Amino acid sequence: MALGRIGEVPGSISGRVLHPYFVRFVSWAAGLDIDQAFLVAALITLALLIATVA
Repeated sequence: MALGRIGEVPGSISGRVLHPYFVRFVSWAAGLDIDQAFLVAALITLALLIATVA
């Protein structure tokens, strides 16, 4: 989904739309490849989780 190939996504993952679109946005906005964007998105969400819990 993050690469824009929504038709090739298995059914169990197709319901999770926010994370892949967020990763695609991060990739576009920061000029990163998709693997780097997934890492950055994971770090951002981890930081938000820690900030919320703390």
